[in-house]
Parts: sequence; C-alpha cells; structure tokens
Amino acid sequence: MNYSQEVIYILDIFNEVLDRLNKINLLENKDFKINNKVFSEHWIRISLNKTNSIPIYIEIMSSEMRIDLDIAEELFQININDIKKDRESIITLIKMILTSTIKMEYCGKSYRKFYFIDYKNNILDIIEYYKNTLFSLKLNCKEKIYLPIYCHVLVSLVSK
Repeated sequence: MNYSQEVIYILDIFNEVLDRLNKINLLENKDFKINNKVFSEHWIRISLNKTNSIPIYIEIMSSEMRIDLDIAEELFQININDIKKDRESIITLIKMILTSTIKMEYCGKSYRKFYFIDYKNNILDIIEYYKNTLFSLKLNCKEKIYLPIYCHVLVSLVSK
C-alpha cells in the first residue's frame, strides 16, 4: 500500500522509536497487527498483538494520530500540524507508552486512570479518562498492572 506523505511521516516517527529500542519497524513488527479491513492511503489502524499487554489501538490518518489504551478512545489525539511542530515530544510520548509499566485504575466501564511508570519506578504521567461522561462514581475500583511492551534500552560503553 502506498500511503500519503503525512501517514508516512507519522509511521517514520513510530519507526524511529522502535529503532531506538532495537525493534523492527511498525508495519513488519509481529507485535503489531494491521487492520486490513480499515485502511487506505490516508488512514491505517494498527493494534498491539502481544499477550498480557494493555490493549493499544493506533490510528494514523493524514490529519492526525490517535492512540487508544484499553477502552480509552482518543486518549491521545494529536493533529498532524502539532506532530510536525514538535516531533521530539511525539517520540517521547510513543516511547513512554511502549516502555512504561502502566498501572490502570478502573471503576466500572466508564472510568480509567493511567499511571505511566518508568524503569526507575518514577511516575512519568497520570491521565484520567471518563467515557461518555465528565463524572463517574468511583465504586468497586480495581487496579491492573501492565508490564512494559518493550524494555527500556540501556546502552553502556565498556572499555577494553
């Protein structure tokens, strides 16, 4: 499939992150699955295909990129102009998602709170999500821990 320049630009960002993690590029990586029913030159939908990992859905369009975690649709929705203005922040975001332990608090079907925790046990970010509502009763809440999809790569130089 030949993709638009904008889709290729965003795919290149993902591939740069994967390359830094010593992983194969997104479209060839067996940890990800392309939804063959929903794609065109201007749109591709990719899902994480890794057991025991947090469900991740990535939509790359000519106009934007969306990343959904679990039921949290559009948890990250970024316009192509913003992506082009601050490529390094997008690289940091993708790296955070792929290399963080993700602690998810969930209360019923409409509330999620995500903690992104690095390999040093530092909290990098906390994001709350309310599905179809601005308010949710937080009753019978539970937690689930997802280990990183990929380990943070530490490069050490050893002198001989």
